[in-house]
Amino acid sequence: MNYWPTLRAKLALLRSKPEQALEVLRAAAPYELGEPSFSLYNWPDLYPVYVRGEAYLAARKGSEAAAEFQKILDHRGIVLNEPIGALAHLQLGRAYALQGDTAKSHNRPPDRLGLRHIREYQAELFQKRKLSPGSVANRLAALRFFYIKRTQEGLDCICKRAIACWLL
Repeated sequence: MNYWPTLRAKLALLRSKPEQALEVLRAAAPYELGEPSFSLYNWPDLYPVYVRGEAYLAARKGSEAAAEFQKILDHRGIVLNEPIGALAHLQLGRAYALQGDTAKSHNRPPDRLGLRHIREYQAELFQKRKLSPGSVANRLAALRFFYIKRTQEGLDCICKRAIACWLL
């Protein structure tokens, strides 16, 4: 019986009322990890978790949203082949980006972030977070230092040239 609160919460999200959606979804919380009822259509019990994660994203609460999407990934046996299983990966990345954790948002350790990821991060700092140029320069200087150290440890010649061009 968790589908009515989920549908009401989705409607609240469509009306840009994330707090109302979170309130409505409290009724479904005790049943979200239970076993679905037997019927022609087996409504997966983790849809309320997914919609709650969306509501936290809409409310700009990244850590709570990440916890909800991680719950879906931790219980793949309940989700089965529903689309929320795949979408949880995307939304988890968005939650990490909302928290400001670039490495986790790209699902890579910091030493595996490429130049494209750094450029996306730079654009995010300027456009979405609206940081001053000085703040952005400090953050990028730390990343450049990291890449210079990495190149000295044995990156191939092409990557060294790309980083040198980027530093100019």
